[in-house]
This record gives sequence, structure tokens and C-alpha cells, in this order.
Amino acid sequence: MIYLAFKNRNTKFIFAHLGGPEFQKFGFLGYLRSTNSWFADNMWFDISGTVTIFANSPYKDELEWAIKTIGVNRILFGSDFPQFSVNETIKSLNELNLTRAEKKLILYSNANKLLTSKLKEE
Repeated sequence: MIYLAFKNRNTKFIFAHLGGPEFQKFGFLGYLRSTNSWFADNMWFDISGTVTIFANSPYKDELEWAIKTIGVNRILFGSDFPQFSVNETIKSLNELNLTRAEKKLILYSNANKLLTSKLKEE
């Protein structure tokens, strides 16, 4: 899916559930971003379900690492309703060691930017 996003840079991709139980695999995106090699700026990831399951688990630190490695500016709020309520998801998000500004990005600003911006033309 990442390769598909890279090959179709004029399409916006939202990867649901941050990879679910395999969210750690997205950590390699941090490397791609740091090398500025081919990271596509058309990818976003929602936290639906995953944050609620892992925020109070032994994997909490890894989840925070994945979110920060991908880039908090690429993370979107999602609750996975009706499986998890919005309130449950927000409570789980608040369990993570994220700043108020980072939470605002996830809860509002990133989606606003995604939905109101155009991608760069190649």
C-alpha cells in the first residue's frame, strides 16, 4: 500500500487503524522521512481502534514511537465506531504521552489540512 501511495502521488491515501496490531511496521517511514529519499507526502494514518486497544497495554511506548516516527502531522483521529465510542478513543488518546499541540493536530488540524489542501503537482 505504501508503494501504491508513492506511485500515485496525486492521490491522497488514508491508511486505516494505523496498521492495527502491526502498527510498528510503519516505523520504517521515519527512516524514509529522515533520508528525504522517497517519502510521499500524500499519506495519512488514522488511529481508529488501534489507540483504544494499545494505549493501556505493554505496547503503549511502541504506539507512541510509531505515531511520532510517522509524524504527528500525518495522524488522524478515528474512533472505529460502533466498536469503540468517540469518548473511549479520546480517553485512550489522552493516555499517550503527547503534548496538547500534538493532540490538537490529531483531533482536528491534520484532517482540516488534508481535506482543504491540494497535493503538489509533479
